[in-house]
Amino acid sequence: MDPWQSEVLNDWMGRTEDDVWSAPTCGLSVPRQNGKTLDTSGRIASGMILYAEWVIYTAHLQKTATETFMELRGLFESRGLRKYVKEIKAALGREQIILKNGGRVVFVARTRNGGRGLHGDCLVFDEAQELTSEQQASFLPAISASRNPQTIYLGTPPDENCTGTVFRKIRKRATEGESKSTAWTEYSVKEIGDVTDRQRWADCNPALGRRMTETTIAAECEQMDADTFARERLGWWSPINNDQDYAIDKKKWEECASEKEKPEGKTAYGVKFSLDGSAVALCGAVCPEVGEARISLIELKTTDRGIQWLADWLNQRYKMASCVVIDGRNGVDFLIEKITPVWKYKQSIVRPAAKEVIAAASQLSQEINEQTVTWYKYQEILNGISNYVCKKTDFRWLGIWWRKLNPDRSSSTCTLGMQNIETKSEQKDEDRIMELNFGRVEGLPPEEQQWLQELKYIYDYHRSANRKKRRYYNGKVTLNEVNLGIALPAGLGKLEIGCAWGAKTVDVLAGRSMFDGFVTENGTKSEDMDQIMKRNHLIAEYNKAVKEELKYGCAFAAVSGEEDDARVRFYSPHCAAASWNAHEGRIRYGFAFEDARRDESDVTWSPEHVNFYTDTDIWELDRIGGTWYATQNPHDFGEPLMVALIWDASKR
Repeated sequence: MDPWQSEVLNDWMGRTEDDVWSAPTCGLSVPRQNGKTLDTSGRIASGMILYAEWVIYTAHLQKTATETFMELRGLFESRGLRKYVKEIKAALGREQIILKNGGRVVFVARTRNGGRGLHGDCLVFDEAQELTSEQQASFLPAISASRNPQTIYLGTPPDENCTGTVFRKIRKRATEGESKSTAWTEYSVKEIGDVTDRQRWADCNPALGRRMTETTIAAECEQMDADTFARERLGWWSPINNDQDYAIDKKKWEECASEKEKPEGKTAYGVKFSLDGSAVALCGAVCPEVGEARISLIELKTTDRGIQWLADWLNQRYKMASCVVIDGRNGVDFLIEKITPVWKYKQSIVRPAAKEVIAAASQLSQEINEQTVTWYKYQEILNGISNYVCKKTDFRWLGIWWRKLNPDRSSSTCTLGMQNIETKSEQKDEDRIMELNFGRVEGLPPEEQQWLQELKYIYDYHRSANRKKRRYYNGKVTLNEVNLGIALPAGLGKLEIGCAWGAKTVDVLAGRSMFDGFVTENGTKSEDMDQIMKRNHLIAEYNKAVKEELKYGCAFAAVSGEEDDARVRFYSPHCAAASWNAHEGRIRYGFAFEDARRDESDVTWSPEHVNFYTDTDIWELDRIGGTWYATQNPHDFGEPLMVALIWDASKR
């Protein structure tokens, strides 16, 4: 190693008297080709050998991840380190190095959801100038359960093509003294200055004279613009563009202001609930046959007095509306229940998926930039909150009702009819995978943390078998999965049988399982139980639960909600799991997903809200950003408010 590389590695590997990392967060900004990869390899290898660490290395591109894997592979295949290696996996995109002591490193390219399903002790973000907040939120929970986690950010100053928001924030906190636990190393100049000054070349490139020559740098200086050379070779951090975090240009937004009254035309409404359901916003968009569309903020208020007013308001405008788009978690179901009897024939109640939201927001932003949409100039409240709402992270939901109202503005005439939400095929349903990655849950005690990880293991263990059972039910089984007792010609193994015998068997048995209600010990009906049945739609829901029970061999029933608004819900093994107490013949603890979001591929799903049931509590787990938070709801029943519905339980 070069002296500067050794110094950086010493900073990264420093430990306190309690034998934990002195710097849980580390950063390195150095011009290209100075050898930062060697520091990375040294840190990864040291952690694996000395501390049996699980390391996650992630880069912006798969190419970079593979190159780093090849370099580290060469290191571990050398004579000195070969003895530590248990296995090396070289499959593209799944490269791993596993040591005999349990230490390992995986190499992955970054995606929005690429960190889900991973866990480790050390997380390395290479090319950190390209790192987005969404990617960071996906990967950081992967090390949150470690007793001694460390995150390392490596990169160069961001250019005009990448905002580098995350990398800038890490740097700012370190250089301005806001963080006392970050080790930051940087080779840079404060200003562009004289780019031909060779002393500045030497100051900013510690490998000059070892890994690179002045001749090489001189050639770069002649070919590059001054600002580009300063950034790439002198480590210059360009000033921050204060508008870079915003999806809407403020000047463009102000230019869309109009003094004209609202035009006549088809209208779409958008409803957004806050995360905790304590507030709700109602927006509207009107698209006339001629002229620009108009958007407006209709109402913004708390929900402490309920939302019946909102349901009544929407129902009164059913005939003139194209659709209503409702986003959020708390409050959404209740509102939909209130307006469905009126809106059901139009099929225009929309709960947007992530992919729809992103596309719609992008379209609305484009409309604003092209000034093909207006807002009322004197609506101060809309203009006042625009500085907050225009942030990308908060803006996306706004565009969905605009897109549904106006799916194609590129043509000379607007398509105003509400289109149904895309119906996903059964085949796609079968391919969907729920990815669990809780990490450390804020506010959850250590013992409950362990139980939660056990439940994750149970869920993952049964997931493959449950997907296979679902394929059998839907008649989507390949010949390879059926033992025919004969050799199959090449290519026929993947042929689907297309037989619905599984569904016929399940549906017939489910139809014969009837639930009529409850009776008391003396054989009379109970009005209280009848009310509970009606409130929870138990007869209809039971019929669905029986089908799931027969399909998978097991289903679950659980109680959720507040004390004065408790509800009974049934869950498939695709969204619930439990640990069984054989001695007491009941569930020891279990969880169920109340809400989930799909990724951009529409294949991988991630839970957003989970109910975690124990003998003493119902824990509500909410994922906010990339972190899970726990809310405790104690009870005194002495066992989890969750039961298993097991088919043919006498045999198991």
